Order: sequence, then C-alpha cells, then structure tokens
Amino acid sequence: MQRRCMGGMGVAMMVLGVSAPAARAELERILNEDHVFAALTESFVPLHLDITQLSARDEQLQAKYRAPTLPAVIFVDASGWELGRWATQDSADDAFLAQLRQVVSTHPLPGR
Repeated sequence: MQRRCMGGMGVAMMVLGVSAPAARAELERILNEDHVFAALTESFVPLHLDITQLSARDEQLQAKYRAPTLPAVIFVDASGWELGRWATQDSADDAFLAQLRQVVSTHPLPGR
C-alpha cells in the first residue's frame, strides 16, 4: 500500500467504523460495487478505521475527524488534510461517485 501511495496517489480515504449494522452493511455494499471501487482506487487508497469498541483511542479518532455520526467516509490527502466527506444517509452509488468526483476535481492529485 505504501508503494501505491508514493506512486502518485498522494491521497487516502478513511472509512470510520460503525456499530449500526444496517448502515455499515449499506456502506460496504456501495464500496464493494465494482464500478465504485474502481473509481475510488484510481485516486485513493481505502483505509478502514474500526472505532466500534469506543476505547479512548476510538474516541480520539472520532473527535479528530469530526465524525459524530457513523459510518463516515472522509477523504484526506497524504498529510491528513481533509479534502471532503460523504454522508452515508444518501446511500445511492451515484451520490457517492458524485462526491468522489467533486473531491478529485477540486483537489487535483500530484502527477495526474
């Protein structure tokens, strides 16, 4: 994964875990669609952060990424700067792809 980041990706995507099974299943369904995953991995390295244990570290991550409602998809660059986010309340594949395209067009990646 590190080689891929260094190979011009320059951006990571963070998916914060959820304890609500229906919302988590819907997010996983969207991200597992072939066309969605292909579009996502053109520009981002997917990273899943599971913060369902509610440990002190989980609470720190949730506060750091301002994710009071889970799941949350937060697009960040390689330095951790937030580029955008997607609310899972809109569970359409097209809505996710539209947000992804907006983030990529607003924040061009190095070498692309």
